[in-house]
Amino acid sequence: MRHLLALAWIAAAVGCKAMPKASDTPGHLSASAPPIAFEGVRLTAYNGSTPSWILKATRVGYGNPAAHLDGVRLESFRHGRPISVARAPAADLDARSGTLVMRGPVHVKALHENTDFAADSVTWKASSQHLSAAGHVVFDRGISRLAGQRLEADSQLKRVAILGSVRATVSLPEADIGHLDEPGRVP
Repeated sequence: MRHLLALAWIAAAVGCKAMPKASDTPGHLSASAPPIAFEGVRLTAYNGSTPSWILKATRVGYGNPAAHLDGVRLESFRHGRPISVARAPAADLDARSGTLVMRGPVHVKALHENTDFAADSVTWKASSQHLSAAGHVVFDRGISRLAGQRLEADSQLKRVAILGSVRATVSLPEADIGHLDEPGRVP
């Protein structure tokens, strides 16, 4: 988070007090837009010499202590290797708590296996690498799909809890279910 704090310090030093509106575009800023807009931002947090996470945004507007980000991509790492990627059209980052709230639709993919999920919003805590999702949660792993109102997970998506009106679907390939019509045959 010290990288965001450095950006925040620069923004404050040049008098940046308001955040840009989503409708603001380069060269066409509204009267309430800050005097400086950060564009094409990449923040990397390291654990020793290896990255812990990389946060990319097409645009960042700063308002103390939070920042608003557009075009968000969050990559989480473990032992220097990427483990998951989250994408969202917008997010708010609280530099003090290290909490990123992505608003969606948000898509998260684990890179270690065939696992991903989507939700209306996802909250990520940098200190614990914990994900919480809310609204129209759909979690896919292999042939299984779980849907619910909320999700709690680690950033690797290895430990996942789906909560609130959970629905489960398993889709087997035709070759795996064709023999079920044979009398007396149990898989």
